[in-house]
Amino acid sequence: RPPWADAVDHYARMVAAALPAEEERLARIVGRVQSGLAGIPLGNEATHGDFHEGQVHVADGGVVGILDVDTIGPGRRADDLACLIAHLSTIQRMNAEQQARVHGTLADWVPVFDERVDPVELRLRAAAVIISLATGPYRGQEPEWERETVRMVDAAEALVLQVS
Repeated sequence: RPPWADAVDHYARMVAAALPAEEERLARIVGRVQSGLAGIPLGNEATHGDFHEGQVHVADGGVVGILDVDTIGPGRRADDLACLIAHLSTIQRMNAEQQARVHGTLADWVPVFDERVDPVELRLRAAAVIISLATGPYRGQEPEWERETVRMVDAAEALVLQVS
């Protein structure tokens, strides 16, 4: 499967169609993602392709299973880690305790990921995945989809700004 970042422009256009006020900001994010990742080879590491918290089963502090392994193929480790960061960064409708736990997990994991892959690449790829996820609230016609979508675009922009 191609990296999510390869389709960031497509997903940004979908989000902009639903929220035209975000079009310019999305274009800036897309430009930074595309220019920052230009020239990086596809990679040949074993990757999941859609790695997120819903794909991993944990018991007693250890991984006991991984779902949807049919998407495993060659790629870049940064894509899998970015996908996980993006999903954890955009979980909706959490209570305060859940939100604190997820934010704590990200605070613990991202520095470790930064040691495993290029931190700039990681953030740009995570921003691209977030843009792909930002199509969800509208497609699902979720309550307050506009606010949720803007929050996701905010998260993608924050990652891009960390490396700009």
